[in-house]
Amino acid sequence: MLTPIQTEILDDLRAIWKPTPQQSVTDWREQNLLLTSRQTEHPGPYSTANRPYVREPLECWHDPSVTDVVLCWGSQTSKTTTLMAGLCWVIDNEPSPVLWLMPTELLARSFSRTRWMPFLEESDVMRRHFPDDRKKITLLEQHFDRCTLTFVGSNSPANLASRPIRILVADEVDKFAAATSREAAALELALQRTKSYSSSKHFLTSTPTTLEGEIWQHFLQGDQRRFFIPCPHCDRPIKLLWPQVKWDPQAKDESGAWHLGRVRASAHYQCQECAGHISDAQKVVAVRKGLWRPENANAIPGVRSYHLSREEIREAQLAHGVTDNHVGIDSGHAAADVYAHCLRWGRIVPSRQPGLLPMHVGWTPMKGRERDASWKDPKTKQPRPYCLGSAALPHRKFRLPLLEFNGDFLLDILAKLRKGPERAGGFRWELTGQADDLYFRHLDAKVKKPEVIGRSGKVQVIWRLRSGRWPDHLLDCELEQLAMAMIHRRLPWATIAQPEKEEVP
Repeated sequence: MLTPIQTEILDDLRAIWKPTPQQSVTDWREQNLLLTSRQTEHPGPYSTANRPYVREPLECWHDPSVTDVVLCWGSQTSKTTTLMAGLCWVIDNEPSPVLWLMPTELLARSFSRTRWMPFLEESDVMRRHFPDDRKKITLLEQHFDRCTLTFVGSNSPANLASRPIRILVADEVDKFAAATSREAAALELALQRTKSYSSSKHFLTSTPTTLEGEIWQHFLQGDQRRFFIPCPHCDRPIKLLWPQVKWDPQAKDESGAWHLGRVRASAHYQCQECAGHISDAQKVVAVRKGLWRPENANAIPGVRSYHLSREEIREAQLAHGVTDNHVGIDSGHAAADVYAHCLRWGRIVPSRQPGLLPMHVGWTPMKGRERDASWKDPKTKQPRPYCLGSAALPHRKFRLPLLEFNGDFLLDILAKLRKGPERAGGFRWELTGQADDLYFRHLDAKVKKPEVIGRSGKVQVIWRLRSGRWPDHLLDCELEQLAMAMIHRRLPWATIAQPEKEEVP
């Protein structure tokens, strides 16, 4: 009979020699990881259905032929979340010493506290790897049951020395500290730490800044993969390019200016292989079947580099004839990046009121608020479910409008629209042909549930998620569209009876 110490040693040996499961990294992630409202305004199980391009990079964590992964992606394309998901798979399936390098130590601490730790704590699988002594889990150094993760800022080169690691995660490398006369560049120092492992892996990500930047140079060294979709007509793989977006050249009014309604109605993507017309609905379906294809035959072996931009939003906008000030972008997460991206499209106009800063008119960041949020119309002084405030910019040269809205109020409006024009003041809610079962599952993510409010003992019926793992990203998109329609007076919400708070005696 084994003693307790022998049993513990035997369990450790079994864990060390446990074979790696055959389940894909993507399947493992979708079964075990959860995004909550602490990390995003789109809580629920993390699904790749809406971002199929993350699947292949995720599998690189498990592919022994891949040594380096370079994600040269635009902002808000799920770079960091993809890294977190892959690292969780490593901790559970291939435990190894890991170094996560970020631009500064302050940023590393903040990321660990506000995103990484909540991400772990919401997963039953990941909580199993926490040590009994929680003091071993700090913001910058975390000792799990079978591996160690260290967070370091690129501005602290001394912390990179003498740390043998198998896996390096370098996030936002274009913002890293440069080399000095006394120290090599932070990224180079970190790469040196992996030389003692023959199976080491490096994951580098950043939003590209310049052609001379670290991320672009590493991208060029790799196989330079880009995302291709199958044409619904000829089935040949094509890369989406803006010059292929076409519309009726006669879609103009009497003055010769583009007639946006006619442009929108005639806009389509023309396949560069067969000249077939691809509608927006067909494009959405095709993207879900998309694949990455390498374009550099002379790449360094083992280096996978992926390029993805956010210009698809701009392309869709222009294809449908939407003006800049009618584009809304969710800013519930990484708001500073969203603000910077919105400022790329639009113009600065002077204020009509003396003493006020000029204002950016163009792409508009958006943010949902809690159920009790309300604002007053400056003219009528009546309550309304939205407000055009100002985003927090690092300067006072001009203002960037921030569209805030009451999410629960808009859920009531959407519920009435879905029930038909007779319940929604005559307004009709319509869908395109791309609405599938997944779309309706998202839209049905929230239901009204009775809850006790405050100390009064009153019970109110409030919108709540059906469960913590129910996806609701597309529902949030619908609410944001309603907010944009209201502020641009396309949907006079006052004509739809304002819902009263339902009370249960």
